[in-house]
Amino acid sequence: MAASIASRAVSRALRGTATVPLLLSRNKLVRVSPRRWLNLQEYQSKKLMQDCGVAVQRFFVADNASEAMDAAKRLNAKEIVLKAQILAGGRGKGVFDSGLKGGVHLTKDPAVVQELANKMLGFNLTTKQTPKEGVKVNTVMVAEALDISRETYFAILMDRACNGPVMVGSPQGGMDIEEEVIDIFEGVRDDQALRMAANLGFKGPLERQVMEQESERSTKTTCTLTRLLSTACMLGFSGTLAAEASVVCVAFISAINDSLMCRNCRGYKR
Repeated sequence: MAASIASRAVSRALRGTATVPLLLSRNKLVRVSPRRWLNLQEYQSKKLMQDCGVAVQRFFVADNASEAMDAAKRLNAKEIVLKAQILAGGRGKGVFDSGLKGGVHLTKDPAVVQELANKMLGFNLTTKQTPKEGVKVNTVMVAEALDISRETYFAILMDRACNGPVMVGSPQGGMDIEEEVIDIFEGVRDDQALRMAANLGFKGPLERQVMEQESERSTKTTCTLTRLLSTACMLGFSGTLAAEASVVCVAFISAINDSLMCRNCRGYKR
């Protein structure tokens, strides 16, 4: 179910581009606002990484409340997270025109998943990054909730300065950022992955474990980006890596789009 919906949605995202005239006449110019040519939903990004072998939390996608409840039962998890899927941030603090508060909810009861999905699907969700009328929710992601011991930030960006992908990581976000340039022919070296793991704050045996996962994740994610570069001139992956209580590192929150560096521009607030 998740595979077919994600595949169709990715295809629509790749096709949904349009040309914008830059010049109306010899003397009149048109101001063109920044625009993303490729912007994937959270579940679409997870599906692409999952297809390339990157560790992600178990999840399903649903477009009606009954499917959402069935997905929750299939997960058979201790706790379930239900997330409204829209191209905007701030979902957790958003408000639906159905009266429901929050586009992200935790529960242990599949019946509650169905109840919440009924108040999400088909309704508009308004967040700090949406228009005043909000954005209609057509899809929800039903995922396994993880016991997170610590979160770090990791991204792969296409960088103009080095004409290739760059790994970017931070143990907490903010200004403490480590950068490693990836050779597109050689891939991610072990020493680069080890430095990145250390910068992310992993120590001892866990540092080596995360290094090995990070090297594999970076290589596979770069392959994912390369697949899509034929349709997007600038593409990147960003996400939050979560270390579970069982000491397993997974890509917990992920995003793939064609311009991760312009999140603060007006064009991102759609």
